[in-house]
Amino acid sequence: MWGLICHHEYCWGTIAADRTPWHSDGIPTAVTPLPAGQVGLHFSSPQSQIAIPRRPNDPWAYIRALTIEIRAKFQGTGTLIDADGSFRISVDSQGNVIMEILGETYSLAEVPLGIWHHFSFTHVS
Repeated sequence: MWGLICHHEYCWGTIAADRTPWHSDGIPTAVTPLPAGQVGLHFSSPQSQIAIPRRPNDPWAYIRALTIEIRAKFQGTGTLIDADGSFRISVDSQGNVIMEILGETYSLAEVPLGIWHHFSFTHVS
């Protein structure tokens, strides 16, 4: 059964409020809101992150399939999402979006830097 377990839009400054019943709210570190008229956050350093604390019986421990949708403007290489051992999305030195899940690594796409991208992917184990 598919179910939404986390939906962050970052439209309230740096508040990382989850819009699902699971309340997977995040704790922002070293992020700033985008300029007026834009929705989102600027992750300006390797320390920039939104951490979602784990809780007993949260849905993150039971992921068997997932769909991720991302809107991002890539400024360089690094980790975009590190989901605490569930999965990781990063950009490598050639500009490829890399997905790591369950010991498998997939190269999803090459992305030009400095422009907005919208992409999604689905993985079923």
